[in-house]
Amino acid sequence: FRAGLGSVVAAGPPGTRAELTSTFFLVLYIGITIPVIGEGAAATAFGLVPSGLAFTVGVALLAAVALALLLRRAPPGTSQ
Repeated sequence: FRAGLGSVVAAGPPGTRAELTSTFFLVLYIGITIPVIGEGAAATAFGLVPSGLAFTVGVALLAAVALALLLRRAPPGTSQ
């Protein structure tokens, strides 16, 4: 959280630290909360094991996409 907040505040215009900080934490907490609520709703509707497996597959797919995007990125100091 600290590194992300530092990057956001440093990239923002001067005098907007409070707004940037509150927005940063709001987005983070929503991002943390929505998957948990969704997993709870899915577990209620479909059962714990199927919803847990679906969540695991979803996270694995997102991780694979993130890895692919990182590998496609050019190394620092080179132009595309």
